[in-house]
Amino acid sequence: MAIKTVWKAAATLALTLALVQGAENGLPGGHVVAVKKSHAPVGEGSCIVTPDTIAKKLVPIKEIDYVQIFNAGVESPLRMRPDNLYVEFSHRGVYRGKSLPLNDLLEASHVSLPLVATEEAMQEPVMCKIKRYHLFFPDETLFTADVSLRDEEVGTSVVHDLKGRDTGARIKLSLFATEWVGEYAEGIRADPPQNIDFYFVALVKGLEQLVPIFVLGGTESLRQPVQAADPNLATEVVLDGLIEYPKEDEFTPSPWQVKYGIPILNWILSFTDKNNPVNDRATLRNEIRINNLQNNVVAPHEGQWVAPLSDGSMHRLFFYNNGMLKTRKVSDKDKYGSENEYVADMTFLSNLSYRPNLENLGCKVYFDNDASITSIEDYDGSLYRPGEEFWEWAKLKARSALFVNIQLMHLVTYHQIWANVPGMALRKFLQPSHPVRIALTPHFFRTHQTCTQAKDLLVAPRGPLGRALPFEYEDGHKKVLKLLMNDYRFKTWPDELEQSGMKDVEYVGATDAVSLHKIMVNYVSNLIDEIYPTVELLEADDDMRKAYIYMSEKMKGVPPEFSMGNLKLVWGEILFRITGVHTSIGNAAIAALEPFFVNFRLHKSDKGIVSGNREVISTVSTITSLTVPNEYPNLAKNWAHVLHDPESKAYFQLKSDLIKHGEEIDERNKVRRFVNRDFHPDHVTLSIFS
Repeated sequence: MAIKTVWKAAATLALTLALVQGAENGLPGGHVVAVKKSHAPVGEGSCIVTPDTIAKKLVPIKEIDYVQIFNAGVESPLRMRPDNLYVEFSHRGVYRGKSLPLNDLLEASHVSLPLVATEEAMQEPVMCKIKRYHLFFPDETLFTADVSLRDEEVGTSVVHDLKGRDTGARIKLSLFATEWVGEYAEGIRADPPQNIDFYFVALVKGLEQLVPIFVLGGTESLRQPVQAADPNLATEVVLDGLIEYPKEDEFTPSPWQVKYGIPILNWILSFTDKNNPVNDRATLRNEIRINNLQNNVVAPHEGQWVAPLSDGSMHRLFFYNNGMLKTRKVSDKDKYGSENEYVADMTFLSNLSYRPNLENLGCKVYFDNDASITSIEDYDGSLYRPGEEFWEWAKLKARSALFVNIQLMHLVTYHQIWANVPGMALRKFLQPSHPVRIALTPHFFRTHQTCTQAKDLLVAPRGPLGRALPFEYEDGHKKVLKLLMNDYRFKTWPDELEQSGMKDVEYVGATDAVSLHKIMVNYVSNLIDEIYPTVELLEADDDMRKAYIYMSEKMKGVPPEFSMGNLKLVWGEILFRITGVHTSIGNAAIAALEPFFVNFRLHKSDKGIVSGNREVISTVSTITSLTVPNEYPNLAKNWAHVLHDPESKAYFQLKSDLIKHGEEIDERNKVRRFVNRDFHPDHVTLSIFS
């Protein structure tokens, strides 16, 4: 075993060094806008970025999102030559980029190439070249097509051979509408910067190879517990003793590439302050987003976000997405309260230590009684309102602050406390034959694998998150993790809504979430009644008592008394948090799919400039691609085969309640301002695996 471990470590080191060497030889690909102070013609260099030319308004654009080639009643020559094909695009005489390789169905999704959506521009066709990739020779153009889009969402055209003859194939381009800063909507290119942080390049190239390993599948991958209860379960402690987790998951050990590769990568590549802002949309949308994520993250659960950078999307983010965990009614302590009804407060981020020249993210976001955004209050008291000079920049900062706040809460509060501690209690004190451990284990599938990986990926000072965040480590990154750990208190979801003043507000947290909370609490209550028909049976179960006491000691706020009522209360809340709320808090796909949605490495000298960032999107996209699989065990699927009793009445009542719950959400979504499926059983994760 020791020889095998050493061999794997050596192989990982060799792979890492190869990745680094590849990075130094230009593997990142694509171009990044270099911010310069001189004019350059379109397509020949960078554009001016000065206070006089900063676009204050977003302009509508449409993006090629999907390309498909299909036959039109006859056998197409493309079907006979499908290998190594891709589509190259140009519009209005400007090269726009290329698709991913076409699959066996001649499809390549998520092309993500922006087109200016003016009426004049949309009258001109998109020129498509279907090409074959060659390793040692120039790529070969095989077929062409001119696709007229106009105001349609889908454009279809004939595919011609190089002599202009109809091949019998058709090409279809799908669009979706969005927007971008007018200054950069044309896809202007510039020379790449010379100071790319090789760590992020190596990270991207290495982790994208792990995507197949993290494919979960459905509930067929679940198993009943097998390890004997072990009060001395081997654990690891980090963050000055505040976080303790098992060294290995019960079923799925960490891939050796992560277990050994990431620490080696963290060690051999020095920490740098290199920071690469990117203004050009095509660069981030196509070259980075596509090359990094490829097809692994299709879309958020709620589908495409139309106009994700608009004022309206702020309402969506804070009332129909994970921002709702920060939204509350205004109070006397809020400076600007006269016209406002709601506020999302991220000002605690202002008390952290930031790296030199990076923007402090502390801020508050205000909404009126219609939940429309009214203003953003900066950490220094500055106030920004819609339409004003720095408004788009202020929204970018607010979205970035929320993302950092929510995802750190996700890491600490949900994975390391709500999931890790109960999962450890089951493994430490309940034998694998114990009906409670059997019944609850499916909800902790791969939980401890995630916890062990968090150490090097998300907690380590030289890990991906430690490098990407704008904070210094000791008084920033580490400090905020410790603050979140120390501030944790066990509360029920209805109590949280009451304290935030949101109990009677018509938003997802008070409708869909409350409904799912009731269902999960009832399930646990019925389950415990099924396992312990009498109070005497529960009181005689010393192992269950030890597990409960352990949780009450590790989870501040859990009632200390071991009783039937408290057992139902605590486990009911735990299951709701690690299913519904975890799904919502982790619904960050939009931040990866829309690379200008967040940028938490804003430079102080660039106030007012809306830009993306290569280091940020490299981190967000690679971690998202690993932790948001397209298929995973969810509440709508069947897991009766791994229960303590496949005929459990509690389980079948749960499934009946979930079907009705899903139908109710479908009806609400027909009339809501925005669709939300975070608490829909078709999307709610069965376990807190990522």
